[in-house]
Amino acid sequence: MAVTDSELAPQEGVSSSPSFSSSSCSASSRGRGGFGSLKGKGTSTSGLDSRNPQVRMAFRRARAEWRLSQALKRQEESGEEKIATAESQRAPEQGALSLADAQKFVEAEVSRLEELKEEGWRKIRDLTEKLASEREEAAKRQAATAAARKQSLQVSTVETATQQEALLASLGPSASSASASSVNCLGALRESLLSIECPLELAEAFEDAQVKCQSIASGKERAEQRLDEEATLREALFVSTLDDQRDEVTRLLGLMREQYQQLHNEYQDSLARIQDKMTAERGALMQKNKEELDCIFEERQNMEEHDIIEARQKRLDGFAEALEQQRERDEVESLAKKLRKETVIQELEKHLDKMLAAYQLNKEKLEYNTRVLSDRNKENLALVLAYKNRLNKCRETLSAIVERFNAMNLKYS
Repeated sequence: MAVTDSELAPQEGVSSSPSFSSSSCSASSRGRGGFGSLKGKGTSTSGLDSRNPQVRMAFRRARAEWRLSQALKRQEESGEEKIATAESQRAPEQGALSLADAQKFVEAEVSRLEELKEEGWRKIRDLTEKLASEREEAAKRQAATAAARKQSLQVSTVETATQQEALLASLGPSASSASASSVNCLGALRESLLSIECPLELAEAFEDAQVKCQSIASGKERAEQRLDEEATLREALFVSTLDDQRDEVTRLLGLMREQYQQLHNEYQDSLARIQDKMTAERGALMQKNKEELDCIFEERQNMEEHDIIEARQKRLDGFAEALEQQRERDEVESLAKKLRKETVIQELEKHLDKMLAAYQLNKEKLEYNTRVLSDRNKENLALVLAYKNRLNKCRETLSAIVERFNAMNLKYS
């Protein structure tokens, strides 16, 4: 049992004047007084040697009272030893029971915190799996869209190739060995026009050439439209992918911050509850010890003051030593728990840093992809500009042919 000096201070003023001791002292004084009186009255040194019967009876009565007081005193001393032994045996048992209850309470709090932490990790894993499944579904949808787009592009490419083959076939055997490009087709068409000498045939060939040029221009416009649609689709896909990844990282970070704050609050509440529990048990134990000490002091009102003070001092020393040992153990346990909780907090912070680093890396990758797509867009624009320049050259050539035809027509008309 752990007690303090302040609890025992009010008992120090209790005087050791028990009724039993006073009776024994009075009996002893009467016996000693009887002995002295007998010695003074009789000529013999013993009351039993007196010739007076009343003196001998008084002497025997005093001697019996004195012996009875000595026997009662020895009985009180043996009772004190038994009480001290029982108290010393009962105190460790009560302390062990209270410490066992406190240990069970602490273990229950720790297990509850572990369950909360495991539940937080489970929520994070569930969210991660959900995001992964959403990414897989989005990838499947994108793959289906890309496949459909690729199929339509192949169909349009086949149509364009068919038109070019038909155009080359219409130009005759001189263009059959030429390439399938629009420039070569126009060159073959120009050669075929220059080879015609008859004006009527030249007019018909010129009209046919206009139709073929319009077909080439429409094919070019369709190709440009396909390229624009492809660029728009890729840009929209990139933006949607970036938004989805940002939303995923935001949701995951929000859940992690929420779980971290919840665990932090739960740890704080658990520490407060454990401290309150330990304080309440310590107060109850101190109150119980105080009540037991009050009962013991009430039971020891018939004991000698010197023995009471000595026994109390021994108990105080033992209680102080036990209290100091318990304080040291509590301090070591609290430091160990604090270190464990700080370790858990550091691990959570490291995990958060890793997630932030992964987010930064993904962001840099997406920025790089954005730059690459921008460069490709510039290349496509340059290619479109080159096609426009070629078209302008073809138009200039056509204008020159028309002027030449008009001049020849005026010349021969």
